[in-house]
Amino acid sequence: MASSESDVKHLPPPFIYLPSLANLRDAGGLPVRSPDGSTEQHLVVRKGVLYRSADPTFCLEEEIRFLREELGITMIYDLRSQPEFEKQDNAVQEWDDRIEGYNRSNANKIYREWTPVFKTQDYSPESIAIRFRDYGAADGAQGFVRAYSEILKHGGPSYSKILKHLASQDPTQPTGVLLHCSAGKDRTGVLVALILSILGVPVDEICQEYQLTETGLAERRKFFIERILSTGAFDGAEGLEAATRMTGARAESMKATLEMIDEVYGSPEGYVRKICGLNDDDINRLRRSLVVGANGAGNNVGTEKRAML
Repeated sequence: MASSESDVKHLPPPFIYLPSLANLRDAGGLPVRSPDGSTEQHLVVRKGVLYRSADPTFCLEEEIRFLREELGITMIYDLRSQPEFEKQDNAVQEWDDRIEGYNRSNANKIYREWTPVFKTQDYSPESIAIRFRDYGAADGAQGFVRAYSEILKHGGPSYSKILKHLASQDPTQPTGVLLHCSAGKDRTGVLVALILSILGVPVDEICQEYQLTETGLAERRKFFIERILSTGAFDGAEGLEAATRMTGARAESMKATLEMIDEVYGSPEGYVRKICGLNDDDINRLRRSLVVGANGAGNNVGTEKRAML
């Protein structure tokens, strides 16, 4: 059943409500293992730096203001492809114009950068479901592993740019970054999982954070499924079940993906070294910027605002 606007507005943390932006949440606050593998030192991912969401193209200027002034976001990284832009006619240009208009009249700027995982290939949830439909008939996890392995193969240059930006920030005062694709589920989910893994967040916590997208996209899930079924790629009751699985974000799918990363690249760190070109210094600086004590300075940034009133 689709969620009402009231339901979405009152989603619990880490979700943040904006009328024009689904699945917006802070990936901070998760526990981080210490170098000895324990969580006894009470380290966490810094709040107010790593945000994720669905497509923000239709945000109004007052919502841009909220992202910048209340959440502290200075960079928006768009992981979508050119075909996805073309489906929206002039909406992306109008979105850029609203950002530019906001920046002209405000000292605190916010910027959008196009960092596509695939420049010319649609990789929206519907497209993934159709392309990997043969894997939806079982538990769906292997379909996501196949889809996410393609994201990892092609995402290196864009992921590198984002990771190096995060690593280059002043560790005492890092500013917020918003990562998004069309739904904030797949291309975004893979990148966030990589970052959290590198920081030392336990696998189960990463997978549960990924699964939050089931809640964040609940109001849009029915729309995704209807669009998939309208293509004729999925037939009958079994097709409906497969389409439903392939538009989901189950923890098991991310767990299988992280296992695949270990098998293919050795570890998440191995992936960012081999494919993204990061070195030990980059990885250490990323950790310094994004890992803090649970009660340390900077860990309450961005937590006071859960909705634009």
